[in-house]
Amino acid sequence: MLRFARPISRGRFAAAVLAASLVASASLIAAPANAAPATGFTVSGTVKMADGAAVPTDAEVSFSGANGSAQPTPVVDGKFSFPNVAPGAYWLNLQGAALSEFTDFNVSDSDVTVNLTAQLRGTVTGTTAVVGASVDNWVEIDAYTPEGEKVQTTTAKLSEGGEYSLHMLPVGTYKVGFSKSSTGTSSIPMAKQYYDRTPALSDAKTVTVAAGGTIQGVDARWNADGSITGYVPEVELGTVEGTVTTDLPKDGLEVLVEFEAVEGGHKEGTFAFFADGTDWDGKYRAELVPGTYRVGFSKSSSSSSSVEVTPTYYGGATAETAKTITVVANKTLSNIDAKLTGPSVPTDPTDPTTPTDPTNPTTPTNPTTPTTPQVPGSGEGLPTTGPAAPSGSVTAGVSSSGTVTPGESIAVAAIGLQASASVDVYLHSTPLFLGTLKTNASGGLSGTVNLPATAPAGAHHIVLHYTVNGVATELAIAAVTITPEAAAAAVAKARAAGKLPATGSDAMSTMLLMSMLLAAGVSATLVARRKRATASV
Repeated sequence: MLRFARPISRGRFAAAVLAASLVASASLIAAPANAAPATGFTVSGTVKMADGAAVPTDAEVSFSGANGSAQPTPVVDGKFSFPNVAPGAYWLNLQGAALSEFTDFNVSDSDVTVNLTAQLRGTVTGTTAVVGASVDNWVEIDAYTPEGEKVQTTTAKLSEGGEYSLHMLPVGTYKVGFSKSSTGTSSIPMAKQYYDRTPALSDAKTVTVAAGGTIQGVDARWNADGSITGYVPEVELGTVEGTVTTDLPKDGLEVLVEFEAVEGGHKEGTFAFFADGTDWDGKYRAELVPGTYRVGFSKSSSSSSSVEVTPTYYGGATAETAKTITVVANKTLSNIDAKLTGPSVPTDPTDPTTPTDPTNPTTPTNPTTPTTPQVPGSGEGLPTTGPAAPSGSVTAGVSSSGTVTPGESIAVAAIGLQASASVDVYLHSTPLFLGTLKTNASGGLSGTVNLPATAPAGAHHIVLHYTVNGVATELAIAAVTITPEAAAAAVAKARAAGKLPATGSDAMSTMLLMSMLLAAGVSATLVARRKRATASV
């Protein structure tokens, strides 16, 4: 877990003068009518592990609420303490590489003790897909105990890669189930299945979650008719990767990359995405059963772009003239590229790059790396921090820039990160943890995080926290805004559902304190350290 202190520069007046002014001003602050004067209290407590083991050394506690928040502070000898906490309702957050616990507490008119019992945790990840069909459905993924008790639920969108993460499950053994969510436009029934492709929970394979570990490859597949029978997942797969380019307008353009088996006509598909006029990563990657395929490129039926795209194939304009590729188990076939055209863009007659021979390890893949265009949200004006890096080394974006609503999910994608690494996603300026995503073997990142119902109103940034050569790094990837109306509605909805305690706020104290400081002639300038770098990992 990456944590970032935010040092500030102080005014040039002596510390003693500032402290005296604060004490004098605080005594003069008027409380709201019919309310006692605001007073800070101490919130302290203990952290114990459910199994009696020692608390991990990376354990940190923070809190947030309507009347204030605190940066993560280490748990020392199983204890923590926060002084001068204003009255109000708060959420307490315990975090670590294998820790994730939350509880609420309320400060009224005295000190508060909050004791936490924690469990070591780990994560399960995988992908979901309908083989041979383009489906715009959500899939519900559930983790069960071996006895069948559901302990956690998440979702994945098939048209956006189908990736999911069951984040921070308690250490133990689980079975994973997959079913069609009520959200989606496809009429394919998608029979319920359990890992590894069985219709019965009793026959499902178990996965064992270790402390701080991530189990990958817990996948689900459906046939084009929604059935799960007849699919053979036990074969070893080969990998195909390439780049899709175009001179057409890219706003909202989604590209279907489809692999048609020469024998039997079986089809599998993956996607390449464009958003807001910028190519997210220009690349695609698919794992296929060994065999010979034709590769087709066309506009996806779920694309929001109105631009016309002429379907094409790798090495030819039609299926009859297309080149075929041979997928070999445990080998990667690179440079299966295409350039999309439309009625107003002439076809490039240049013969595509010959793919790398997967059977000859001495033949290198074409090392040319296309320039990665800038993604909205990763450019000038968004704060970053970390070591200097070449321009364009990390490219990232989200599905919901602009105005967002607490309680909704936000899709996050990036390339150029360290392979098989954990990336924490936060809402800034006051950091609010949204979730942890895992990069793939190519350093790509794709997944969704939930915006909590307690996310405050105002202008924010979606920020990635990760490590570059041992240095903690932040990268702001999108600017978002939460309106006061949306924030209030989300809190009211959560409170009505019994998920939040009653809350209150008192902004007058802060305003009056600032006025008293100015009247006393004391000025404190807080200058946030400018964070600058686009990380190379």
